[in-house]
Amino acid sequence: MKQSFLAFLTITLFFSLKLSSQTLRSEVIKIVNEGFSLSDKDPINNLDSALHLINKAYALARQNNDLYGIGLSHQSKGYVYTNANLDIKAYQAYSDAIQYLAKADTTDHFLMAVIMKQMSAINNQYDQLANSIKYKIMSLKYSETCREKHGENIDKRSSLPSLINETKYFLAANYLEVDSVDNGLRLLKEIHHESNKQNDGVNKGRALNKIGIYFLKTENYDSAISYFNLLINDHSIPSKYVAFAYHNLSEVYRELDYPDSSISLLMDAAEIHKQNGLKRHVFRSMYEVAKIYQGQGKPLKALVKMQEAVSFFSDTDKPKEFSIFQKMSQIATDLGEKELATAYIHIFEEKRKEYDSTIDLIRGEERREEFLKLLKRIEKEKDEKQITSDYLLKVILI
Repeated sequence: MKQSFLAFLTITLFFSLKLSSQTLRSEVIKIVNEGFSLSDKDPINNLDSALHLINKAYALARQNNDLYGIGLSHQSKGYVYTNANLDIKAYQAYSDAIQYLAKADTTDHFLMAVIMKQMSAINNQYDQLANSIKYKIMSLKYSETCREKHGENIDKRSSLPSLINETKYFLAANYLEVDSVDNGLRLLKEIHHESNKQNDGVNKGRALNKIGIYFLKTENYDSAISYFNLLINDHSIPSKYVAFAYHNLSEVYRELDYPDSSISLLMDAAEIHKQNGLKRHVFRSMYEVAKIYQGQGKPLKALVKMQEAVSFFSDTDKPKEFSIFQKMSQIATDLGEKELATAYIHIFEEKRKEYDSTIDLIRGEERREEFLKLLKRIEKEKDEKQITSDYLLKVILI
């Protein structure tokens, strides 16, 4: 969920100075900027310091009855909370921001688009799919209004095109999740087309990967291979996404019963991830190689590859990752290595206890209930002029 906000700060300053040349508003934005920088450097340890700065900006805006500055301060607080994975507080701050920004002298459509995207992401995390889709659509509408209002120049001096493509990407993912395949694929192809024109390799890579994954899951392997290869051969796409394509393409060849080709692609993916310092992804690619060896009845090779994966990245804090220790214990047992098996199962149990005790409370029932109550309250208090569900059914996307 975390993302760089430097581009946002640039465009916000641009819009705000157009909206008001007052020194005080510029000072509010300057202080907020400092809070962002602290949060980005260390979201957890710098949380209090970042909030202190943002509260200072809020007080200054409040003192001068600057509704835009107050709204920006609330949005900034939401961003800091988002960085620290405090989603309940972030959601409330974004909601407060909308209330003030809606009353400001001039609407900052870009800022509103950013807020709607953030609120959509939080809804998506907690399976509030209808709300998630709704906020993405609202984000796109604000983005398009921003583009219409400021003309083509805005695309050249801001991150607006990237914001639109990214929002469309996650909206497409939602559509595919609810089997609205035509809408999902249409948006992904739009992203590919637009990102080609904008030289936006990141979102182009995302779109091609997602299309390929869709065809992989629906067992249309020829189309999957075509889209993954299209990505791999496009040199404008960052190597990170090329590695993802190698990883996904390996799954196609595994389904087609070409294990050697699958292993080769996974090792290529792992090597690129190593170069990019993405240790967790190296671990995942190596783990998949080990699973192939295990499926081939080569337990010793599988265990060696699992040990290599763990030696490269041992900070496995998610069940689907630290389950590797359980598998390693099972293989060691089959190989007659009881002492080694005991050691691995001990690590697995410790990881599981650590996970159970430190997992974010927002996934627990108490915080989940609090979140759902918050959503209901926000829905109840919404201005009647805001977009309704009936309207969303009729809206035509860009």
